[in-house]
Amino acid sequence: MKQTNGNTESEETNVEKSCCVEKDSSLPENIIKRLNRKFPGGFDDSALTLINSLYKKITGRRGLRSMARTSSLRAFRGAFPRFFGEAAQECHDEFPEKYSALFGNKGKYYETMLIMADTAYMEFTKNR
Repeated sequence: MKQTNGNTESEETNVEKSCCVEKDSSLPENIIKRLNRKFPGGFDDSALTLINSLYKKITGRRGLRSMARTSSLRAFRGAFPRFFGEAAQECHDEFPEKYSALFGNKGKYYETMLIMADTAYMEFTKNR
């Protein structure tokens, strides 16, 4: 297997397959669809506001884009919880009711973090 920037082709291919980005949907909508496959009915249209805000805050974090471009997916996932936690706290302050309804379950919080890590990594590295 060819290796680029510490990533193997199969690692990147698995992320591409798992992201399942639909061309007619925004990235936050695709995140919601993936979460609903894991937690049926757990994320409705009202969750889109929170997910959209959270995703914008994460992708706007200083240093995250360059980290994705220079790191393996595994390293990116390892550093991502810090960025996600900071953005999640800001969203909690902005949308306390929605945040509690969505992330009262630690499993949903963790799965959202993983899906966003994969989605952000793919977005940041698609033209590498």
